[in-house]
Amino acid sequence: MESLDQTTEECLAHISAKRYTEAKEMVLNASRWSGSPRLAGRRIGCLGLIAKLTQKKSDDLLNGEKLTKLKHMLLKLQSSLDCDEFEKGYIEVWLRYIDSSSGDEGVEKDPSKEK
Repeated sequence: MESLDQTTEECLAHISAKRYTEAKEMVLNASRWSGSPRLAGRRIGCLGLIAKLTQKKSDDLLNGEKLTKLKHMLLKLQSSLDCDEFEKGYIEVWLRYIDSSSGDEGVEKDPSKEK
């Protein structure tokens, strides 16, 4: 996946490292995200991720099969003719997070080396 702008990449790094306070401070500095509707969408995407990941109640939206369904739905929306630049920015953030967080979860490193 292609890299995003430096501010978004930095914010996603904070989110992935569970440094939500630092990520939220970045998101609240709107001047770092100015310049285009896509950047504004990425900012709101990061804010949405922070809100979802810091919820007090736990659910499994960001786990397993639901995560795969979410990714497919976002990819379909992204390729839609109705998807504007703001929405594309928002979707890019969520897809990047999904791709980076799913990584090796649930996948054995090398099944042939077991036993």
